[in-house]
Amino acid sequence: MDTAGAIDTYFLGPVVLLPDAATGVMLLDGQQRLTTITILLAVIRDIARINGAPGSDLARDIQRDFILLDEDRAVFSLQLGTLDADFFKNNIQSDPPNNTKATLRSQKLLLDTYKFFRVQVENKIQGLTLENTIRYLKKLKNTLAERIKMVGIEVNSEDEAFQIFETLNDRGLRLSVHDLLLNFLMQKADSDQARQRIRTNWNKVIENVGLRKMGNFLRFMWVSHYGDIKSQALYREIRASFTNDGRNPVEFAVLCAEESTNYKALLDLDSNVLKGSIPYIRYLIRNLDSDRSIPVLLSGMSKLNENSLEKLAKLCIDITVRHSIIAQQDPSRLEAAMYKAAKSLRAAPNNLSENQKISIVKEEFNRINPANDVILSQIIHTELNRDQASYIIKAIAEKAQSQYGNIDLSEYTIEHILPRNREEGTWEGFQEPDLHIWNIGNLTVLEGTLNRREGNNEYADKLRTYAESDAIITRDIAHYHPEWSAASIEARARYYGGIAVRIWTGD
Repeated sequence: MDTAGAIDTYFLGPVVLLPDAATGVMLLDGQQRLTTITILLAVIRDIARINGAPGSDLARDIQRDFILLDEDRAVFSLQLGTLDADFFKNNIQSDPPNNTKATLRSQKLLLDTYKFFRVQVENKIQGLTLENTIRYLKKLKNTLAERIKMVGIEVNSEDEAFQIFETLNDRGLRLSVHDLLLNFLMQKADSDQARQRIRTNWNKVIENVGLRKMGNFLRFMWVSHYGDIKSQALYREIRASFTNDGRNPVEFAVLCAEESTNYKALLDLDSNVLKGSIPYIRYLIRNLDSDRSIPVLLSGMSKLNENSLEKLAKLCIDITVRHSIIAQQDPSRLEAAMYKAAKSLRAAPNNLSENQKISIVKEEFNRINPANDVILSQIIHTELNRDQASYIIKAIAEKAQSQYGNIDLSEYTIEHILPRNREEGTWEGFQEPDLHIWNIGNLTVLEGTLNRREGNNEYADKLRTYAESDAIITRDIAHYHPEWSAASIEARARYYGGIAVRIWTGD
């Protein structure tokens, strides 16, 4: 943002241009750089507009000379791809902008870039007089207009452009996996019709992935079909498969579009698609943060019926809770088992029964499933985060409650027996109280109304509140633990362990 430097020219690299009778020039590489410059020009325009008459003149000149191509026809100098064109026009290029909501990740990035530049420019002009503010904005505009240089590489066909694009990447240009992959698919296509089908299906992928990271989807999809692959090697692996397996670029684009539809349904928790699996998948994705289960769930959505998908989701919860949360085993082993199960399930012959398909997953999970005695010994060390506690403690409460009559646990909150926020001079029996706060044995459930009333009281006061609770695991605290100590927390954790092995069985 410094316009007073000694550099005369800023070189932003090459852009690849394809003459087009309809649009004038098709920008095949360099769109991101020109988009960024346009956004900064829009920021200068919008800030200038609110700074009186001189600013209004500057804003008008920027809009007319740089952002608009034909003022009479309202044609802009830069038009983005189909999915982002209207959003970019409404939120950036129009003067004044017509703010619309971002629905795709690329659109959110456009807004984030605008906000970033806006903050930077406003910080630069803070405290300046009106005259100096306009002078700074003009200098910044002139820097963009006169000192930014690019080299235009004009090509005669998209094939030629794709070869240049690939060469630039091979020489160290850092590009995203999905940009590289789309370029590779287009390069492999044998006709304009094939390229159009690829673009159509790729747009569907972008729409389905929305604000989420495209790289994550592509990796999860690939793992679901072919097993584990690290993000850094994903593009190389996909590219090699076209040589080794004779993969068809159009068919692969169609596959990505189909899988992205399931991916969207999975992460959006679409009840029309997931049906009875919804609560289990919600726990997996939102409470247990188990992204590693996504590939096997994608395989299940493709290979299993509704009831079996529900069983699969429950198995994923069981192994996640037993292996990585309570037993605190190496999470990389769980990830490897999940990914092997995904690949094996996807490859299962369609004539297998539903039980046989589920058994494929069980076999992989059983290899790493810790024995109950491991669960019972390790649970005294188990610490939960807020989301994990919301699921696990309520599941334990529900299981313990089953012989006493059901309660609506949605009205309950997670209660820390030894409170997080303690007044000085209280709870002095704990030498290092913070080490116990999120230990599973220090957690219970409590009605929201009682929790608000109880606050961070001393233990004797808490016991009177707990006695009023309808939750048996909370009401019983006073009976078994007249005092609260580190030993009480360990005993409580062991009690929970006995319930846990009956909930999360792995079967």
